[in-house]
Amino acid sequence: MKRPAAILLFMVLGLVSALPMAGAADPDPLQLERRWTVIAPPAGQKPGQSPFESLTDFKFVGPNNDPNVIGEYKADGEWGLSGRVFQQTSGEAAAVKLGRAEDFSLEAVANFDGTGGWFLMMGSDGEAGHVLSHSSLRQNDYWRTYPLRGGRADKFGVKTHSDSFRPRGDQPMWIIVKDGKLSLRIGETVVLREHELDGYAEGDIVLGSFKNQYGVKLLKFKALRVRALR
Repeated sequence: MKRPAAILLFMVLGLVSALPMAGAADPDPLQLERRWTVIAPPAGQKPGQSPFESLTDFKFVGPNNDPNVIGEYKADGEWGLSGRVFQQTSGEAAAVKLGRAEDFSLEAVANFDGTGGWFLMMGSDGEAGHVLSHSSLRQNDYWRTYPLRGGRADKFGVKTHSDSFRPRGDQPMWIIVKDGKLSLRIGETVVLREHELDGYAEGDIVLGSFKNQYGVKLLKFKALRVRALR
């Protein structure tokens, strides 16, 4: 019995649509969705599936006009879980990918004790992105933002938002990027409110530590979760 031509055509089209497209990129396993991705405390991860990725060859050039900024950055360590706490586990500078998104929300409870530096890079594609950095000194803490162009900080875009806010101990933290604007609150203090990120686009969200003249800021996250806003 012959099949109608229309049925044969749909069968062929269905077979073709099921085949992988030549040159099609694999989906990013850390692409964020609207439901929360919980990193700490660990819960419900499938064997062999991690909600984060240590970036052992991550590098860029940040501001380099004094010893308390990032300068030439190259990761040499890793982040991981120590019991129920998410923290840097090796090296002097370590970077970890928390996900990929455009608009996103990050909520955490972190211990901010000690000196040193840490950063969050948003919209990263390896060349462009935006950086929020916190450098803790003995007397002052500096909170800065700047864009990256060609893997380097745009020196004309470096902005210092505070040199006096010094969080210590365990503090709740909220970071939101929505419609190209960055907001940051730690405890009861609003550090940034809808700061414009010029040219912001979807990209990787990277958390990292860096060494200033007093060492590395060893943040310890007792709780950390992140999700896309749309």
